[in-house]
Amino acid sequence: MILTLVCFTARAGHKVTVQGKVWADRIGWDKNYMMSLDADRLLAGFREVAHIDTKGVRRYGGWESTDLRGHTMGHWMTAMAMWVAQSGDKAAVQRLDYVVHSLAQCQEANKTGYLSAWGEKMLDTVEDTGRGWAPYYTIHKILQGLLDVYTYTQNMEALTVAQRLGDYLASRAEYIIERNAHENDPNWTERAGRNKQVSWEQALEIQETGGFAEAMLNLYAITQNDRHLTTARLFHQMSKLNPAIQNIDELHMGKEPNHNHANTTIPQFIGAARDAQLTGNEPMGRAAENFWKMVTGHRSYCIGGTGHHEHWNMPADHVADELTGQTAETCCTYNLIKLSNLLFDRSHKAKYAKYVERALCNHILSSIQPETANFMYFHPTNPGAIRTYGENNDCFWCCTGSGMENPMRYAESIYYEDETNNQLFVNQFIGSTMEGVLMMQSEFPADDKAIITILCDTTMTLMVRKPTWCGNFKIKGAKGKEMDGYIRIKRKWKKGDKVHLLFPMDERKEFAPGSNEIYCLLRGPLVMAGITVPNAFEKKDVTLTDNFFNGVSKRFESRMDIPVYDKSYNCVPLYELGNYRFTIYWKLK
Repeated sequence: MILTLVCFTARAGHKVTVQGKVWADRIGWDKNYMMSLDADRLLAGFREVAHIDTKGVRRYGGWESTDLRGHTMGHWMTAMAMWVAQSGDKAAVQRLDYVVHSLAQCQEANKTGYLSAWGEKMLDTVEDTGRGWAPYYTIHKILQGLLDVYTYTQNMEALTVAQRLGDYLASRAEYIIERNAHENDPNWTERAGRNKQVSWEQALEIQETGGFAEAMLNLYAITQNDRHLTTARLFHQMSKLNPAIQNIDELHMGKEPNHNHANTTIPQFIGAARDAQLTGNEPMGRAAENFWKMVTGHRSYCIGGTGHHEHWNMPADHVADELTGQTAETCCTYNLIKLSNLLFDRSHKAKYAKYVERALCNHILSSIQPETANFMYFHPTNPGAIRTYGENNDCFWCCTGSGMENPMRYAESIYYEDETNNQLFVNQFIGSTMEGVLMMQSEFPADDKAIITILCDTTMTLMVRKPTWCGNFKIKGAKGKEMDGYIRIKRKWKKGDKVHLLFPMDERKEFAPGSNEIYCLLRGPLVMAGITVPNAFEKKDVTLTDNFFNGVSKRFESRMDIPVYDKSYNCVPLYELGNYRFTIYWKLK
């Protein structure tokens, strides 16, 4: 059972809170930003569609004034619900309840169960032609946000709205399925009153559906309504899943418009893994496992991110050929962490927790700007680069939405409870408390030790991950056996028992996949950034509303070659870097 505070399997999870300073600081910055947002402005687009009073306010700008309007609301609901579950913040509960009730009013006014910040015709268009900027991607965020509010705060109105929306979406899926059954009937489309131009399979190749399948599967896990399962499976893009089932890597092949788009593809495999988890669909589980190996082992940068300009453009093991300012979209790392946790639930293999650690400690910690909580779109990997962040209230990118969730999700990756075998896995060394079970005192990654204190009398097997980056890992206070990347400690525990962990962070080189010349420097799991130009920019200079889709402005360009490392470079952990030009890749002499 993945401890997402309360999990979708309907078994009660334990409350997990984070105390480690590096992590807790970011949670605080994030919470302050989310509470600063005007709920009525987030609701304005929904009220416009429902023809309800907008309270005299306008929609936010940036992507909230495009066809993706409403996606931020979904992410905001998820992140706020997670914050409430961890903190019990009464002001946040009131804000969430107000938003959910307002969305219920919009849905009631729409009469059909539909709920979004744009009209239903956008769904008609994308179903018939594949064209349109990702309406199902946006619906996914809204539906998932409602489910998370229900799951983490027990708000029954959120579940009612989610079920009504799910039933509406199921009716649309049933129309598509019936249309497919009449594919050879030239008169059927005309009778149905829709102008079909492509098949549903072709539409899937064009559009971006995000994690829509996952959200419908999460709804199915609660309702056990087969209509919701059928709808989810209609969104499995088999042109991507079938090669992965056979362990064939075609990720870079732009066979169809969205085929090599990373953040369209990763959620497909999250949906596959969730399908396998809920229904035992073994081919889908195998596809997710194979895909994960292809991406994290052969197409990922040292920070855990993947993709260049949102895409996989080259065959596997060519990471060093794409080191630019437009690499590692943060949403992709967010989704790879979700996929890794699902796959850990499937097999309990330490490699999934290891990837999560690398991604969290480097890319995700770096993706939020100190104090302002502005978020990062691309993480640059070119030498002499500087990190830039969007001004949150002006952009509302996809990575603004997932960025809101990232700090609130730290808690779900730390522990894993296997109830069947009475095992508790400690996967991350983040200072935290699992209410009523244990407390882990740790300032990791700023420190190399932790103390686990048992909070109750219990009999259980504690599974402590042994990090591969530590050659002298030590446990004091308990005896255990090493197995499958973990130290297994099986015993009767007394309240107050302590286990001391020591994990010195060894330094080493790690070559980019496919290269025997280009490498990064690591200390433990931490990517070390070499400062190339001290005091390069002030804070205002690295806060932008431009995510570099149209090219990098001259003041942010870097013409520096990959340097040879020598001791003249001051190297610091990437997450501690600050506003300096830096390099994370080096070349051999």
